[in-house]
Amino acid sequence: MPQPPPMESFASILDAALPGPDQIRLRLAQATIYAAVLRESVAAVLSPGRRRALLRRARSAGIDDFEAKLLISGAEYRAGIRRVSDRCVLRLVYPDE
Repeated sequence: MPQPPPMESFASILDAALPGPDQIRLRLAQATIYAAVLRESVAAVLSPGRRRALLRRARSAGIDDFEAKLLISGAEYRAGIRRVSDRCVLRLVYPDE
């Protein structure tokens, strides 16, 4: 399974307006969603229902939908999944693995 990026990669200039504990909580929530997508993407491509469930989970953690979709897409990309459209999903196969 691909390793998630370091916590600093989830930092945003907009987060500076948040108090310190809220910044940490937000980064942990972002990393948790990202790691969940990585785990599930190794087994199979995320179904539309599973993507919606992850969006709900992100929303309940205080992450807006746009950012959650970016996190999900970024994790899928890192796992070798390229979503061309809603109907076309490619999984890259690496010969070394």
